[in-house]
Amino acid sequence: MTIRWFIGLHTGNEPERLENLRAFVERFNRDQQGKFVLVPEIYTNAVAAEVLQSEIASGDPPDIVGPMGVDRLWGMENAWLDLDPLVAETGYDLSDFHPALIDTLRSPGRGLEALPIVEFPSALFYNKALFDAAGIPYPPHSWESDYQGKPWTFDALRRIGMQMTLDASGRNAADPGFNPAETVQWGYYSQWPNDIRGQWIFLGAASMVGGDGSAVIPDIWRRAAEWHYRGMWNDHFLPTGTENTSLDNLYGAHLASGMVAMVPQNTWLT
Repeated sequence: MTIRWFIGLHTGNEPERLENLRAFVERFNRDQQGKFVLVPEIYTNAVAAEVLQSEIASGDPPDIVGPMGVDRLWGMENAWLDLDPLVAETGYDLSDFHPALIDTLRSPGRGLEALPIVEFPSALFYNKALFDAAGIPYPPHSWESDYQGKPWTFDALRRIGMQMTLDASGRNAADPGFNPAETVQWGYYSQWPNDIRGQWIFLGAASMVGGDGSAVIPDIWRRAAEWHYRGMWNDHFLPTGTENTSLDNLYGAHLASGMVAMVPQNTWLT
C-alpha cells in the first residue's frame, strides 16, 4: 500500500531538512518490508497550496499533509479527515500531547483534523549589548518574576522600551529633548505576527468572534491597540510602519539588525 506524503505547505522542504527527510522515508520503508511504501511529494511553499488544492479537486488527494501551521489547516476547511474515529479504532495514545493542544486542532462539526508535531512557544528576546551599553538590567528570565523589585508588566516593558530608544544625539525617548524624527534605535517591536491580532495577543488572548457569532473587539485588545499606537506615536519606542519599510536593515529582521532592544518571538525562528 502506497502512502503519499505531501510536504511544502509550511516547512519541511528546506534543503537542510531534506537529508533527514529522505533518511526517515528509507528507514520507514525498510521497516515495513513492503507492507506500506511511503512516497514523499515535496513542493516549494510558493506553489504547494495551489498544487494541493488541484489534487483535492481532481479526486486524487495525498494521504498525509504536513508539517504545516494552523493557518494552513484552517485555511482549507473541509479538506481534512476527522481523525477521532481512527484514534478510537486503533487505540492511538494521545496522552503524549497536552489536552489543550489537541483541543486546538479539533474543529466544531469536523472533529480532530490534525495531530501536533511540535509547538513553538513565544519568548522575549533581547539584545544584551544594547542593554549593557545603556546600563539597564536585563528583562527577567523566569515566568512571573519581578523586575527590579516590581512586577514585570507591559507598563514596565514600556518604561524600559522608552529608555532603550535613542535618537541620533543619544537622547532616549523618556528625555523631553528626544527627537523621534532622528530615531536610530527602538526599544521594542513584535516582529513576526503577520496581522494585528498577532501583536495584540501578547497582551492577552481573545477573539474577534463573539459567542453569538458576531464580530467584536474585546476590551483587552482595545487596550492592546492603544498600547501599541501610543508606543509608536506618543512614546516612540516602537518603530512605525514607515520606519519599518524605509530602513532596509530593520524590516523583517528587527532583533538581528541591532537596532531594536526587545522582540517577542515564536521560537520557530531560532
